[in-house]
Amino acid sequence: MKYSLSYFGIVKADLIEAREWYKNQKAGLEKEFEREVKQSISRLQKNPLGYEIKYQNIRTAFTDVFPFAILINRQEKLSLLQSFVKPVTLLSE
Repeated sequence: MKYSLSYFGIVKADLIEAREWYKNQKAGLEKEFEREVKQSISRLQKNPLGYEIKYQNIRTAFTDVFPFAILINRQEKLSLLQSFVKPVTLLSE
């Protein structure tokens, strides 16, 4: 069974910000990022209970390639609560 998914407003802003960040790093990287996020969301919709509970009823799914997490709350339907990316910048001394 595939669950429906609703997004909170902050999620769209997070996705846009992350997409732009990857676009600025390398041309075309934002498309790979989008593909990864869509695949992760698809897996979540198919099997939301297959992801570990991290905070009360909140489950966390990570993309396979990018350091990006998707937080979901499953009650009657899936709600994409928040997503985040923490790019690492290495500084040379």
